[in-house]
Amino acid sequence: AKTKEKPAFVPIQTSVIQEVPKEIIPKETKVKVPKEKVPNEKFEAFYGFYGKNIDKAGTQKVYEKLTAEELSIIDTHLPAYIKSRPDKQFRKDPKKYLQDKVFNDEVIVASTTKANPEPKNKITTNNANYRKGTFNPSRKAV
Repeated sequence: AKTKEKPAFVPIQTSVIQEVPKEIIPKETKVKVPKEKVPNEKFEAFYGFYGKNIDKAGTQKVYEKLTAEELSIIDTHLPAYIKSRPDKQFRKDPKKYLQDKVFNDEVIVASTTKANPEPKNKITTNNANYRKGTFNPSRKAV
């Protein structure tokens, strides 16, 4: 009689496997626990001192990503920056100040002299000769 050798591996027919109901399979559930944000006193001090209250949450996210070295630079730069731009409308928004790293830029202080000072020898109607009646327009001012 002939004997047939059985193969070592016999594939299981797919019709034999039954679907397991989804209710039986446990799901790994991850419960999201909301992080309570502890107010960062340094951020609150920065935001309050900056004086332009726009996008506080976005500013705080950027602030939290800064290094300790950058924060120390901000501590020295910010007072000079605010003094150079006393009108809030000309300051960057606090988030952009941090994102663009404005604290690494030079602070340009406006000079107190006029851009176009009035010449000393200008002839005006306030001129003493004009008031006396001895004004001669053809004569050059001295």
